[in-house]
Amino acid sequence: MMSKSQRMALKSAQQARSLYTPAGFFMIRTPVLSFDVYRSFVAPANGLIHRMDDENFAELLATVAQETNKVLRTVAQCPEVAQALLVASHSLFESLQYLQQPFSSRRQERVYASLLRYIVRMSTRATPFGLFSGMAIGMLADETTAEVAMQPVQQICSNVDISWLLEVVKSMEQNEDIRPHLHIIVNPSVYCVGSRAVIPFTDADKDGNIRMTTLQITPTVRYLLQETKLIQTIGGPLPYHTLLGRLLLAFPQMSEQQVDRILQALLYRDFLLTDLRPSLLDNDPLLYVLKRLQTIPGAQSLSQALGEVVTSTRSVDQQKSEDPFVALSQLREAQEKVYRHTRPSSYAIDTAINIKAPLLNKAIGDAASQAAEILLRIAPLSSSFRALRQYHEKFIETYGMDAEIPLLTLLSPEIGLGLPHVYTGEGQQHFAHTLASSQGPQHDAILTALFAEALNKGVQEIELNASMLDQLALCTPKVHTLPYSTVELYFQICARSREALDTGNWRLAVANPPALLPGGRTFGRFHKIMNQKQLDALKQYIKAEEALFPDVVFAELNYIFPLERDMNVMLRPQLRSYEIVMNTWPSVTPENRISLDDLVVGVRPDRFYLRSLRLGKEVVVCQSHALNIERTPPLCRFLLDASSSGYAHLSGFDWGCLRSSPFLPRVIYQQIVLSPAQWRVRAFDLLPEHLECEDTSWFLRVQQWRNQWSVPRFVYLVEDDSRFLLDLEHPGFLAELRRALSKSHVSSGVLLQEMFPDAEHLWLQNTNTEAYVAEIILPLILRHTLTENDTTHFLGKHVKRIEPHLAVRLEERRQLPGDEWTSLKLYIPAKRQNDLITGSLKNLVISLQEQQRIDCWFFIRYADPDPHVRIRFHATHSQHDQLLLAVLAWGRKLIRDGLIQSVRVEEYNREVERYGGPLAFPLIEHIFCASSNMASDLLTLQSAKHMAFDSIVAAVWSLDHFFAAWGMNREKRVAFAQELVDRYEYADIFRLRRKLLLGLFMPEGNQYFTEEVKKQKETLLQINASDIALLQKNAQVFHELALRKELWQSEHFLLRSLAHMHLNRLQGINPEQETKVYACWKYTLESSQRYLTSHHQN
Repeated sequence: MMSKSQRMALKSAQQARSLYTPAGFFMIRTPVLSFDVYRSFVAPANGLIHRMDDENFAELLATVAQETNKVLRTVAQCPEVAQALLVASHSLFESLQYLQQPFSSRRQERVYASLLRYIVRMSTRATPFGLFSGMAIGMLADETTAEVAMQPVQQICSNVDISWLLEVVKSMEQNEDIRPHLHIIVNPSVYCVGSRAVIPFTDADKDGNIRMTTLQITPTVRYLLQETKLIQTIGGPLPYHTLLGRLLLAFPQMSEQQVDRILQALLYRDFLLTDLRPSLLDNDPLLYVLKRLQTIPGAQSLSQALGEVVTSTRSVDQQKSEDPFVALSQLREAQEKVYRHTRPSSYAIDTAINIKAPLLNKAIGDAASQAAEILLRIAPLSSSFRALRQYHEKFIETYGMDAEIPLLTLLSPEIGLGLPHVYTGEGQQHFAHTLASSQGPQHDAILTALFAEALNKGVQEIELNASMLDQLALCTPKVHTLPYSTVELYFQICARSREALDTGNWRLAVANPPALLPGGRTFGRFHKIMNQKQLDALKQYIKAEEALFPDVVFAELNYIFPLERDMNVMLRPQLRSYEIVMNTWPSVTPENRISLDDLVVGVRPDRFYLRSLRLGKEVVVCQSHALNIERTPPLCRFLLDASSSGYAHLSGFDWGCLRSSPFLPRVIYQQIVLSPAQWRVRAFDLLPEHLECEDTSWFLRVQQWRNQWSVPRFVYLVEDDSRFLLDLEHPGFLAELRRALSKSHVSSGVLLQEMFPDAEHLWLQNTNTEAYVAEIILPLILRHTLTENDTTHFLGKHVKRIEPHLAVRLEERRQLPGDEWTSLKLYIPAKRQNDLITGSLKNLVISLQEQQRIDCWFFIRYADPDPHVRIRFHATHSQHDQLLLAVLAWGRKLIRDGLIQSVRVEEYNREVERYGGPLAFPLIEHIFCASSNMASDLLTLQSAKHMAFDSIVAAVWSLDHFFAAWGMNREKRVAFAQELVDRYEYADIFRLRRKLLLGLFMPEGNQYFTEEVKKQKETLLQINASDIALLQKNAQVFHELALRKELWQSEHFLLRSLAHMHLNRLQGINPEQETKVYACWKYTLESSQRYLTSHHQN
């Protein structure tokens, strides 16, 4: 136990170094039944392992099973348990009658097994689920006072299943009495590709395959889409009858019935949406549909039936009926009256737990902040970024670093890159976790050493220190570990009592999975059982995050995607001011909607970003619900992944290559348990032959395995995010283990984790000191001072260019083979590229210019990763096809002569944004031409041994004249060069070439101006003359564009790019050599400037 002074010192130390600070409120989740109920039905197995030598041990196992079943029957008869079973599984509830049979049967055994699983969940698992477990909101305070009331259920909140509600709406939209009174919008996710209109997703089939809907764009459909989009643009939906009338005026040859059938078909296929369709951000979607229905004259009977459903949900919530089963039955009957295809349990229920004085000691919040930071520091690469890494590289390869591509263009397989391959798995593969976390060899080596030490000592716990954490943190490239601005930490507290919490005698155990989620995702679902003060705290938390980054727009992703019961967890309040809406009705005003065609996608070196053209700001796409991102439709998933691609991976502790070990020890740091002890057991570990054996043999073998690996009695069977508490000394639970093993893969087996906190350290209790399993979700936010650091400066504040309010058109960016520009890629080793440039390529350019087939050309050295030279030729008028044929013939000859490895003809994607925008880019191509001519001529002089100095001196000379031709005087060139290198960087390289460089750069008559230097200088000036003139001409136009503020980049940024590309042509891909040139240029200009200043004074 720590003293008060020790606790204060620890708290101060944690706060001083923590990235995050607690928001002040938290969610506590707990099952409705206490852990004592679990104890009651495992009690018959107490002491059983000490009687394994009894001759009648098989009978003892049977007796334990019978006694447990008796307890289960008693528990199931409790009204609150029976009601919870009815809500969770209608079929199981109806099967409870078989438990009353006096004889045993296979059906009865199956019912007992199912009942066991449900009761275990209702007494040991905190994750909210119907009437089995629920939540409460609490606050951090100076002391802990939280206590479960004797009646643990404070409030229940029932909702109709959203899939059911959408089916009802769909049927109403086809109703002739209702449809004419509705208002219409075009589905915001519709986009056009060629002659077809596309909805990227509508729903999924029973196998999980996502269905994309397409429609031929007929003249009628084209008019309809344009008309309704125009109405949306000016701010409101269009009444159905108005739209129908306009179509009749536009197409007088069509009858009213024909037009109505077209609109009906478009509604059915979701190209058009009506205002009857609710948003999942509405406070009560069912009530919204009812109120809209009540305004329609011909919908009285339907609105009355739907009103009965609303009344029935309120009866369930208020528990007015003496028999709760009656209220649930009435709800189901009311739903069947509205929609005859209603399934059993077409409703969902959330539960508020009655926690008296829900306060938790602030010290827990400080430890949680520290735990979150530790997990982020040692996190592997962001899973979303790793999943998109190849796509990121492909984007740069295709469009360049500074390109911004319209979202729908980028994701179109016809005209863009299409969706990332990782999203396009068939069936349930789409919804599988994309990639397991992975760490590097250094990380694995550190943990392997710690693991081996634990095995050697025979201990089940590893304690990390600060030095070890630093070593693990160094294993992750920091460019990929930017911290989220808000996170929610999931954890449990290990303490014997509330008093132990206040005296520092506790441990914080991080949950996994999930350990961390982005902030705000867990709470929204429960907004209907949160009071106004709690909702205000949640909204303030979200607003505080947005205030950290005023240059960024945080937009909620508002979409509907009918799949199983997923949409029930997507209900949440409107927490963000902006939204991106798909497949549903908007929930914000038009000016706060960000349409898909307003979004462009760009890249930074380490991540993607999204930007709104209309708002001129970066957009971070959020979802304020806890649905796994991997279960979202591909378009939605890309928006979310792109927004989080540079962040640290939100995960629990990762064992890396050791994660499949048969045993892994608990990992702690101070009072924080980062990972529980765990065991991976495979079928052959227990029974090398097979799992089919009598219960006695199975029991004995499991106990032998437990002794071998020191496995405790109570462990969690972990399957994905599901945890089932096993009693390894109880035959009923060993049957569950055998069942799990029989379904598992032979090599992976099943994962068991220790119960931590254990049964003796469940701090949350009721008035009768009955213990409850409790889980805490604590929202955290970046400390404000940290947002000024480089680690978080990336959001919205990194942009150096002028943000345009329009995207580059496809025809402005893309040049196909045979268009004005023809583009080749010649694959050739880097060491042989100069020979190509000064020989075959130079001759080809001269020939094509003499034949008047080209008026501009340039080249770039590249690697993808194979080294090659990219060459672009601009055809003169009407010479497009002839040029293409000529360069192809040249390429074939190069291959046959053994001069290159291969040649590829590819489209040319112009880097329009990087080089100033559409008005500037034609000038850039002429500047590239001048730069290529200069480089080619200079390389030719070098290869012919006509220059007496090396490539660095030649590059410095060429670079300086390039910038002088741009119009930069000596003082500006000095200042520019000084920005490119550190003060004394590569001074030794300059000293070796000092005399020659000063001889070239200083006026004639200086001490270094020898006859040889004079001769070389004259040659250089002569070969550069025409290209210098071309540079000067185009630079002047650039200056005029800059004055008119028509450039998309600052001139300064452009010049850095032009300098880099010029040296690329001269020297190839060599960052170190490039820096040496900049350094020598800087020292030369500084030295000559000092000489001129001194000479002028003298």
